[in-house]
Amino acid sequence: MEKPIHKDRRHVLKLGGVMLCAFACGKPEAVLPVEDKPFEIMLTEGQATSLQQIGGFVFVGQFFIMRLSATDFRVLSRWCTHAAGALRFNAGANRLECPVHGSVFNTEGAVLQGPATMPLKRYRYELRQDRLIIFLD
Repeated sequence: MEKPIHKDRRHVLKLGGVMLCAFACGKPEAVLPVEDKPFEIMLTEGQATSLQQIGGFVFVGQFFIMRLSATDFRVLSRWCTHAAGALRFNAGANRLECPVHGSVFNTEGAVLQGPATMPLKRYRYELRQDRLIIFLD
């Protein structure tokens, strides 16, 4: 018979502190569980319809997605690598900007202006008819 797992108050508080630190340091993915299965977006539904046009973009979940050509997309993390702020896309300047401390990234994910020093995470994807499949590895 397996031993039941009991978490005492100290353990729970310690885990909460680790999670808070990870978020404060801009690395929430370090402690949050990530599903192994790919993320799927239907390009014909909801806000994703903006991706039907070349140059169209959308923020969905943890992703910034931009259509570059008929078959090419850019899929990046939507979170600033400095303080995990939610990025905004400045279409006129063709760049991602963080409202928290002013970091700026190009559409390749490279840092153009700090305080961020790390590029945005880039995700692999496959286009299957009207579905964009994003792999989380």
